[in-house]
Amino acid sequence: MKKKKASALFCATVFLFCAFGFSGFFVGAARAEAATDNRLVKTYQSSSRIQNEPTVVCDVTDKATLEKLTAQDERPSNAILHFDANADIKGAKGEVLGSFSEVFASLNKTIIPVLCLADAAAADAAIKFLKEEIDILDLAVMSEDPLLVGKVKEQNGKIRGIVSYPAGRELYDIVRTTNKNYANVAVIPQSMATQENVRYIHARFKTVWVRADGSEKKDLYDCVGSGAYGIISSDFHAVYNVLNEYWKGLSRMPFNVAHRGLPNECNENSVSGIEEAAKHGATHVELDGYLTTDGEIVLMHDDSIDRTTTGSGKVESMSLAEIRRYKLSQFKPEEQIPTLDDAIRALKQTDVVLILEIKSSKKEIVDILKRKLEEYDFWRQTVVISFNPSILSKMKDSLPEVPTANLNAASAASFVSVLNWMGAYNTGIDTPSTSDISFNEATLRDRGIVGWYWTYSDFAGINGAAARGFVGVTNNDASSYENMPMYISAPEFCAAALTEEAELPVVVTEYSGRKREETGIVFSFEDKGKYYSAVAAYKNKSMTHYLYTQTFKVYKEGAVSPVKLNERIDALSSRLDKNSGGEIEELKRLFSLLTDEDQSSLGTDEKIALLEQKFTELQENEGTGCKSSLPISLSVFPALLLFRKKKRP
Repeated sequence: MKKKKASALFCATVFLFCAFGFSGFFVGAARAEAATDNRLVKTYQSSSRIQNEPTVVCDVTDKATLEKLTAQDERPSNAILHFDANADIKGAKGEVLGSFSEVFASLNKTIIPVLCLADAAAADAAIKFLKEEIDILDLAVMSEDPLLVGKVKEQNGKIRGIVSYPAGRELYDIVRTTNKNYANVAVIPQSMATQENVRYIHARFKTVWVRADGSEKKDLYDCVGSGAYGIISSDFHAVYNVLNEYWKGLSRMPFNVAHRGLPNECNENSVSGIEEAAKHGATHVELDGYLTTDGEIVLMHDDSIDRTTTGSGKVESMSLAEIRRYKLSQFKPEEQIPTLDDAIRALKQTDVVLILEIKSSKKEIVDILKRKLEEYDFWRQTVVISFNPSILSKMKDSLPEVPTANLNAASAASFVSVLNWMGAYNTGIDTPSTSDISFNEATLRDRGIVGWYWTYSDFAGINGAAARGFVGVTNNDASSYENMPMYISAPEFCAAALTEEAELPVVVTEYSGRKREETGIVFSFEDKGKYYSAVAAYKNKSMTHYLYTQTFKVYKEGAVSPVKLNERIDALSSRLDKNSGGEIEELKRLFSLLTDEDQSSLGTDEKIALLEQKFTELQENEGTGCKSSLPISLSVFPALLLFRKKKRP
């Protein structure tokens, strides 16, 4: 797949940026004279032992928080500034905290400003400020309205975009909406930030920042354990305090990208390679596409079929029928040279994401790709990469829903140019492998940019990239990682007491998808009265860093979890009789040991009400000699629910 050097066209494009400026890449009114500030912010780097710790983002809600930003060396990487139609920064109560010019100057290039826009007037004011006052490079715009982000980005593409979402938003809709509006960061509430949800969004080249519910340790541990790229809190010192408590560890494991499938075991870019990679732990498969003379996308790494097939000739000078005369021949048995259709049909049966590298320079391949995605409804599992700026530009125009990444080299030294081409093509970074951790963290992470790296040859390379905290790891040995832990969680259990570093059970989810119970240790716990709020750590003999759970509850001995209690309620419901009174009382006792939140989860409170109702009916019918025919059913649920609600404070 990957070439050793950038294409000449890409180099020429970067030259045009430097020589003639950026504004010509976007349609809009001519830019008025403004001071240009292309300096990069030097963000604070904490001493946390979490290798891929989340960036810390402060939501500035009042004057006191604003003043704390730069009062000490410890500071957030980004500050969310609520920007209004007058180019002022407002507090949560609507008070003016200062003009943006004043606040920007006070940050002194030590914190990245994020302009939070509530309405179209604020968006217009941001556009005007950047055109006429200071043209700032290292800045982001954020809104709950994605169209406002898109509006500002259309006028000033080089700044970054952030879209904030409410709880319950469908995950792929978050990916699609974020990308369509030229944003790289999706903000979600803590209630949505499970490890699975965060990985889903990250897997599609978008970044997750989590808005913490509060500044309690249990909330902040939960956010860190989600694997999110950033944590938003007004109390940024509390976030750093929690981060600094972690042992040497990782907040997330990388994506295992199968380069050309499994090239050490199967034919490159083959259906067998796709199927085997998916079966043996790949989270993504990276495949290469060229266009035939009759408009079919054929999967082939080289521009000719000479190296990997029984034939010879240039892919793009042959029809599909001509190509199909030959077979892939690197491994036995020989097999058919696949089209994109074949790959999609194989991947539709899995959760594996397709990373399609468009090798062709023919821009019509993007239109054909769009038709294929529509035909197979394969949007949710597709991202695109390319070295070619014209292809990335065409993707932005014709397939704005589909995230992309630029394969050309990116580094701290070239980062001003990188931000320019990221904005021009609405694209991310998939760059040659590096050991530069500071670039991945201080440069990319703190700006909400997911770093993907290529190409690692074996298990040691993959594991080394994981230890450096990298997110996307393209490699030639994806199956070697199938038994490694992708993330860990805690099973439901009760304990008489917890102590730090005591052993406890954890559930390891492997890259293969298999789950197994292992022994972890208590990293942190707090006694919350009815339960312990805990975080567990785990590592195996192949890992140099601990991996952590999100926050979970451990009920004290004598209690049961909500799930177990519901199982017991359901079991009793199916065999309820006039002698079940004692069992109902025991269920009510166990119910009283749950937290308020867990009492209402899974409908447990309503189930107990229904159980009591049916038992009462059984007793009444026993007394009258009548046989009850009333089951626990939805026919009595509304009335009982109203009755229960009256009992609640």
